[in-house]
Amino acid sequence: MKKMFINIIISLVLILCISCGDVSGLEPPVLWETKIIEYKFEKDFEKYPDILIFFLEFFMEVETRVGIKFVEVKTDKPYTLNIYIGHNIGYSTVGKKLNPHIVIPVNIKRRQYGVMAHECLHTLGMWHEHQRPDVEDNLIIFWDRIIKKRIFNYNTLSSDYFPYDLKKYKYDYNSIMHYSSYPPFTKDGEPVFLKKYTGKIISNKCLYPSDGDWAKLKAMYNKFNKGK
Repeated sequence: MKKMFINIIISLVLILCISCGDVSGLEPPVLWETKIIEYKFEKDFEKYPDILIFFLEFFMEVETRVGIKFVEVKTDKPYTLNIYIGHNIGYSTVGKKLNPHIVIPVNIKRRQYGVMAHECLHTLGMWHEHQRPDVEDNLIIFWDRIIKKRIFNYNTLSSDYFPYDLKKYKYDYNSIMHYSSYPPFTKDGEPVFLKKYTGKIISNKCLYPSDGDWAKLKAMYNKFNKGK
C-alpha cells in the first residue's frame, strides 16, 4: 500500500512537471562526479523494444565517448534514474538530482528518437543551446510568438548553467539541445526564432547529438578524470 501511494505521488508530480515543459527546475546543473549512473526502466518498457534498444545503445555510446557508465538496477535509491513511458511529450530532470527521471512520449516514432537523446543529455547536465548567454549574438527571437507558460524553456541563462568554456565551444545550431524554429510552443505556427545573420530557420531534425554536443559533454566530465 505504501509503495502504491508513493508511485501515485510520483506520477502526479511528473504530470505537473510535464505541463511546465521539457525540463524540471531552473538550477545550474550538478554533474555525476563518479561518472556512474544507476538507472531503472519502469513498467511497460517490454512493450516498446525499439525504445529500449535505443537507450541501451545510447548508454554504450556515452560510456565509449565520455566514460560515463550506466548500470541497470532493480531497486530505487535516491539518485536512481527512472525512465518512464506514457506521457505526451519528452521530459527530464537536468543533471544529478534527487529522484532523477526521463519521461518518453508513448507515441514516439523512430524519426523522433532525437527526443530521447535530447532528454538523456539533459540528465547528464546539459541545458538548451538556445539558452546560452551568447544567444542574442546568434538568434533573432520573437518572444510574442512563444506560448507564455513555455517561455522559461527559452529564457537566457548565465554561464553557471553551462559547465564548459563557452568561448572555446561555439554556439551550435546543429546541437540536439537546440529547439527548431517551429517548436510545439509557438502560438500561431510562425517561427519563434531565426539565425541572426542569415535569417534562416533552424529545422533540427537530427536524431543524435552533434559533434559539438559530444565535445561539450566530454569537456564537462573530463575534470573528474584527474588523478586516475
